[in-house]
Amino acid sequence: MDNDYLKILKRALSCPDENIEEYLIEEQIKSDLSLKIFLRILLTEIQNLENEVKSPWRMDLHRPSTWPLTRTGEFDSSFFYDEKISLVYSSKLGLLKNILSTLIKKTKHSSKASNQKSRIIFLNHTIKDQLFDGLKQYFPRKEDELRKLLTEGMISEKLVWPLNQNQLADLFLRLSYNGFIKNDKTEIKFWLVQNFTLAERELNPSTIYDTLKRKSEIKKQNRILENLASYIPKQN
Repeated sequence: MDNDYLKILKRALSCPDENIEEYLIEEQIKSDLSLKIFLRILLTEIQNLENEVKSPWRMDLHRPSTWPLTRTGEFDSSFFYDEKISLVYSSKLGLLKNILSTLIKKTKHSSKASNQKSRIIFLNHTIKDQLFDGLKQYFPRKEDELRKLLTEGMISEKLVWPLNQNQLADLFLRLSYNGFIKNDKTEIKFWLVQNFTLAERELNPSTIYDTLKRKSEIKKQNRILENLASYIPKQN
């Protein structure tokens, strides 16, 4: 089993139950894999791990006769200190597998949408028009493509964002916070990454997502279109 995935599983099992799903999605964003592939790899690795651990002894915790023994016939206590063994017999492993299976089912339901470019859902036309008026200054000679993107949700070629990628992500975070769009953070991240690029490189999905989750904040003087979507006050 790949050591990186072993670490991910170990950390997932150490998370509070309600945070496991969020942690897995964060790890997927850091990888170069789609969510569906990432989840399937983890689930497969768990199954392989269980087979690897149980195969030599078919151990049953309630049946001492199935426990591993040393060459001298004594109980091999080191068995329980193996990192892989501890993962397999973690009381939360069943919960983790259920979460993985549920997330995989969700990706199946959204597979049709994932094959198409996602779109931002504006709650009214006014905010869409105001956003266009505010953003068009950053895309000279690309105003038509920008309007098409905001209206139809997709364009054939990415728009080049001339400022810091955090500024773009911060704008859509504020739009969401102020109730102008109804997409969740993951949808916003995918939409931005699918439709915008920097001059010399692609947008970084992890950086975008960190900004949307407020793990990374930009300075007040660097915020754009704050008159359109106000700043989000920090929670104490």
